[in-house]
Amino acid sequence: ANDIWSATSLTSAPSPRTEFPAVWMGTFTGDTGEVVIWGGVKGGGATATGGRYCAVPQADLSMVKADSADPVNASSNFSYTLAVSNAGPSTAQSLTVTDTLPAGVGYVSATGSGWFCGELAGTVTCTRSSLAVGAAPAITITVTAPAAPTTLSNTASVSATTADPAAANNSEGESTTVVDPVADLSVTLIDAPDPVVGLGNLFYTITATNAGPSAASGVSVGHTLPAGVTFSSLTAGGWTCTTGVGTVTC
Repeated sequence: ANDIWSATSLTSAPSPRTEFPAVWMGTFTGDTGEVVIWGGVKGGGATATGGRYCAVPQADLSMVKADSADPVNASSNFSYTLAVSNAGPSTAQSLTVTDTLPAGVGYVSATGSGWFCGELAGTVTCTRSSLAVGAAPAITITVTAPAAPTTLSNTASVSATTADPAAANNSEGESTTVVDPVADLSVTLIDAPDPVVGLGNLFYTITATNAGPSAASGVSVGHTLPAGVTFSSLTAGGWTCTTGVGTVTC
């Protein structure tokens, strides 16, 4: 049968064993440790035929990436979320996350609890000193989409100084479609009173509505007064309006 004993020193073999092999069954402290094995020769006598074995810490890191919206409007802000996890068995040391932004994408910010993030020449880098087994707080990278429709392909990666036994899951890409904004505008016109007496005051109420899905920019509303109607005044909250001969433009 195998002979089992507790840890011993490197210079002194345990007492003679009568069976071969003899195996040390100890526990490591923390992420590193060592095993000392002395091989015994059947029939007695202690012989240093074994060796010294060191435990190497390993941390299986992984990256999951997602975009906040897809599709996104050209020239609008959106974000990437980077989720880093450590499946162990050891604590990962000196982590670095890198994300090189696609051409035409503008950097806005990068944040994550416990991460130290910055951007240089279109590459976002976030670091943290260590990550125990489990998930790290997510990193959020906020960016501005290009001004023209396109398809963005973006990949983020994580690494550490600790050995990774399965590095294939350390990177993940995300595809995002950039589209031109679409805004479904409509306008309604109401007059009051109706009928109106000659030379009496007549009020027009114009309401502009955007049914989306995108925000509308550079909106203009024009109204041409009927023949014989004279402009008097207007109120328009949030609008900048001008008047011409028989016309109102806001």
